Amino acid sequence: MGNLERITAKIVEEANEKANFILNDAKNQSEDILVKANIRANDAVEELKKEYDSKEKTELDRVRSSIALKSRNTILKAKQESISYIFDELYKKIKGLPLDKMKEYILKTLSGRTLKENEKLVLPKEYEGMDLGIEYVLSDKIDTGFLIEKNGIYENYTLEALIELKKDEIEAQIQENIFF
Repeated sequence: MGNLERITAKIVEEANEKANFILNDAKNQSEDILVKANIRANDAVEELKKEYDSKEKTELDRVRSSIALKSRNTILKAKQESISYIFDELYKKIKGLPLDKMKEYILKTLSGRTLKENEKLVLPKEYEGMDLGIEYVLSDKIDTGFLIEKNGIYENYTLEALIELKKDEIEAQIQENIFF
């Protein structure tokens, strides 16, 4: 798991700049929206004072609430786009890992475990010819990592599955490192 954490840390680091750019852009847009909306709100208030003095507070609160909601939504959208970008980059990186790193991951994960007679090690077709010292079958249904198949039931050790398993933890770490 050390390699995955290093890769994740590197991607998070690389994505920080992109995420900060997106977040700053979203903040600028929300500030522009706030400025323009405040101008419109102030004009509306002056007009309402003349005609509907009693409705002034209600209308101003409604406009401010709408502005705050738009700002919040813009910032949330930018954060989600940043997180999606980071995960897209992470998936690209793990698909591009060198075979020696994948071999190291497979051997480390399988160390201390012996495959039983009715278990098969399943590797992606891209790993054809990899010398692991044990028999395996190839599949085009996985891109990284490996599976252990036993009577039609699979233990999933693909890197995509490991990322999905830790996705909430990774997202929390991204938000903590980038947005706060």
